[in-house]
Amino acid sequence: MKNSELRNILVEKCKELDLKGNAFALFENIFTQNSVNELTEIFGELNRESIHPEFENYSFYISKNETSIRTRLNIKNTENDQIGWYEIVTNFNGDFLDEFLNLF
Repeated sequence: MKNSELRNILVEKCKELDLKGNAFALFENIFTQNSVNELTEIFGELNRESIHPEFENYSFYISKNETSIRTRLNIKNTENDQIGWYEIVTNFNGDFLDEFLNLF
């Protein structure tokens, strides 16, 4: 199997599970499930209108005891500068395992 064939299989699996859509939806949940005070603690002076997530990549982790897919969104401000990233971790069935938010 060629690298491109394996890549296509993995990307198709991610599309089938709608991992990109799930990542965007879960990122939006940060704003709907947290109070204004909590959002200020997380994002400082930035408000929702000044934060723009963009799909970055999928990464795959395969070990003896665990397999997972990480779906990463870059977080950018209105000047299109990257200010952080958001990542969800799912198993190969698309079940949510964890999430990470990192702001610079």
